[in-house]
Amino acid sequence: MIEGLIGFSLAYLFAIVSPGPNFIMVVRTGLSNTYIMGVALVVGLCFGNFIQIILALLGIEMVFAQYPQAIQIIQYSGAAFLIYMGLMALFSKKETPAIPKEKELFTHASSKSDLWKFFRIGIITQITNPFAIVLDWSLFATFKSPFLWVNGLYTAIAIAIEFIWYAGLAWFLARPSFQKIFRGYHHWIERGAGALLILIAFRIALTKI
Repeated sequence: MIEGLIGFSLAYLFAIVSPGPNFIMVVRTGLSNTYIMGVALVVGLCFGNFIQIILALLGIEMVFAQYPQAIQIIQYSGAAFLIYMGLMALFSKKETPAIPKEKELFTHASSKSDLWKFFRIGIITQITNPFAIVLDWSLFATFKSPFLWVNGLYTAIAIAIEFIWYAGLAWFLARPSFQKIFRGYHHWIERGAGALLILIAFRIALTKI
């Protein structure tokens, strides 16, 4: 039991920290927006991951095995979404965002519409990422237990790992001391993130899953 939890946690941690669409979206949001918006994005990622895990526990891989075009639809939809987000970053206006004070890091106000926007972006980024789907169904196929509470524990661990890693990353990037270093390069960071998102989109579209 303990060995299984440790093995699952380490495997999930290594997969989550690997650079991918989620990582780039969090970096871009953390450097360009408030920490609260970054958290909204991360909550969206975690909610999307929760949906994927539930589907994995219900045996979604059998559906994909019977209808392989289903994963292809997700694959191409995810690629199209990343290309859209990448182009938005590439052609963003050249502007320097305001740097919040240290004491405002957790309280800096954001409109509900902005929070909802980043929450939606997080969900879409997660659920259209075919690599995340494969990760969930492969790990839960390996560690799935006949006991519901054990599967619930695995699910909680997976969500906690994702939230802690990405929320911590967003917090680090949103710190005034960090943002001051890259303030003059913000526009180029946006363009770089956009180019990486487009490259990842083509990788997703061209990978045989």
